[in-house]
Amino acid sequence: MRLLRCLGKEGRFKSYVARRHELATRYDRELEGLPVSTPWQHPDGYSGLHLYVIRLQLNKINKTHKQVFDDLRGAGIGVNLHYIPVHTQPYYKKMGFQPGDFPASEQYYREAISLPMYQGLTNEQQDIVVTALQKIVQI
Repeated sequence: MRLLRCLGKEGRFKSYVARRHELATRYDRELEGLPVSTPWQHPDGYSGLHLYVIRLQLNKINKTHKQVFDDLRGAGIGVNLHYIPVHTQPYYKKMGFQPGDFPASEQYYREAISLPMYQGLTNEQQDIVVTALQKIVQI
């Protein structure tokens, strides 16, 4: 934090993180009841929340992960994937790692989608994200 103070950016940094917390709280509230799992935060922790990753409950959705991802992108929502399991990368495949070696990381990858999360995201823009997701994962 000393460097941030020296640069006069500590206040801006704190306001960015505070805004991300507001957005995360809104996402948590607005996504309640949908077939998705929202990120868990330890009550004693305080994350910078640079990502907001949901996990699709695919057993409750009549779409694949790719379909949900593509539908959100098609609706103009800038979603992303985080993260491809390391052992599936070409370098590690050459070392002998195989699909199935780390089933939890592979399951996470099959379910996870990062929703837009940045301090400049307005409540109205976030409402568009939520509405699109609601329509796409309707059960």
